[in-house]
Amino acid sequence: MKRVIAITIGLLVIGLTAAGQANKAAAGFTTLFDGKNLAAFNTIGDANWQLMDGVVQANKGTGFSGD
Repeated sequence: MKRVIAITIGLLVIGLTAAGQANKAAAGFTTLFDGKNLAAFNTIGDANWQLMDGVVQANKGTGFSGD
């Protein structure tokens, strides 16, 4: 029983520490690409930027995509 309690407390501490680090790393930064959409990008030029299988790509046109 003591072992189960010790393991549970250990996992909680690890989980809370990881969650705190994730919030700390995100403070002050803007996510440009979340793997789901291109909403944070400002496209320049006439490239046909699109999201395919989690990758941003264009197969025609000129320009670039960025912040």
